[in-house]
Amino acid sequence: MRLSDSPYVDIVAYAAFIAAILLLPLILDDPFWLNRIAKYLVFGMLGVAIALSWGYAGILNLGQGLFFGIGAYMVAMSLKLQSFTSLQQGSDKPVPDFMLWNAEPGAPTDQCCIVQGSWVWHPFQAQWYGIAMSVVVPVLISYILATAIFRLRVSGVYVAIITLALVLLARLLVIDAQPLTNGFNGLTDLGWLTIGGFEFDPYLTATYYIIAVSLSVVLVLARLLTSTRAGLILQSTRDDPKRSRFLGFDVAAYQVFFFTVSAAIAGFAGMLYVIAAEFASPGFMDLTFSI
Repeated sequence: MRLSDSPYVDIVAYAAFIAAILLLPLILDDPFWLNRIAKYLVFGMLGVAIALSWGYAGILNLGQGLFFGIGAYMVAMSLKLQSFTSLQQGSDKPVPDFMLWNAEPGAPTDQCCIVQGSWVWHPFQAQWYGIAMSVVVPVLISYILATAIFRLRVSGVYVAIITLALVLLARLLVIDAQPLTNGFNGLTDLGWLTIGGFEFDPYLTATYYIIAVSLSVVLVLARLLTSTRAGLILQSTRDDPKRSRFLGFDVAAYQVFFFTVSAAIAGFAGMLYVIAAEFASPGFMDLTFSI
């Protein structure tokens, strides 16, 4: 994320990029392309997350799709329950329509899978809960994973193998739990993000600005973070972890912190992608997407 050794060049470049994406709706009067560019900006945010993990921390995380996919599914569950056309009929349980499709033919609506599913889906009736979980769950999973990896001083290709295995495992779990997640089909027919009674149509300029402003804030904060003392120490551990340990720095703590921040950004990006694309797919956790 550093463009030059001169801070002034960086400031001008960042300012020019942010100005360009914020002024774009004034030039481009096409809802379809505005929505498509918003999706590109989301992938740009995912790129910031990968830059923190790979570039600055030197962590070969090949499973970033795990956190992106989790963030996407968390908010998609809330938006699924906001869609009047997707709610299943004939039951007072807060579950989506596909739970009836995946149930046994002729089974009552209070059968075991639906009752259990209602406990999983119930909290997601509150939209703020789905939004919060889009960041909280990736942070918790990444913290546990990073602590286990870096406290044991696992590094290099072994980190890549572990993260690849985890993203594959998560994808299989989502697909196998079809009664709860709709399996390969993912979550579609979602409602719109609603804040203060205002619905954000994915093709509205307001929705584009949510993503553009979010990317701008994340980009600036990530750049400032890498310029702090912690960021400089992290780069030194990337180049020579043994020397950093010899100097008294807790290398694992810095790696865990930046790995978790990267996961939080990826989860946030996944949430924004669902708002713009109106679907969540297990393909987000595919190996191809992660790599």
